[in-house]
Amino acid sequence: MATADEAATPVLAAREENRVLSDQWRALRRSATFVAILSAPAAFIWLWKSQNMALGWAIVVTAVAVFAFRGILDLLFRRFIPQPSLFALEGDEVREEDVLNRRRHWFWRFWFRVALAFAGFITIVFLVQLIFGGDVTWWGTATFDVFRNGIRCAGGFRLVKYDFSTTGFA
Repeated sequence: MATADEAATPVLAAREENRVLSDQWRALRRSATFVAILSAPAAFIWLWKSQNMALGWAIVVTAVAVFAFRGILDLLFRRFIPQPSLFALEGDEVREEDVLNRRRHWFWRFWFRVALAFAGFITIVFLVQLIFGGDVTWWGTATFDVFRNGIRCAGGFRLVKYDFSTTGFA
């Protein structure tokens, strides 16, 4: 016959295991943030000096790149590493941190899907240009030159042309 101490042991072990996993997640997130911030000066110098971007824009693009890199790491971590269970864990701090991390994951997953849809659209436009004999690159398709000059096909005619001069973007 099992005693009360033997029955409580698996629950206590699971609780301790989840607490340790939660602590490891916290350390991993902090390390990922450190790596993202550590890479920021290299990205800034590359944008500012090599790409000749204006100082203000280089700072903004660097900040966005660091945030996006950190978000991609969050998505990868949640995809491949198990999440700790909050069952039988006490403490509001752990629950609040879990809610924050779930919201962060949702936010980056949403923007990743938006970026994926945008890349899919650019790829379709690129393939249409390629099929009709245009001399194009994927990156050239992704720039606004496509929208300014239209989608050029063989024979020099355009499939799509939008005049940005009426909207003030030109």
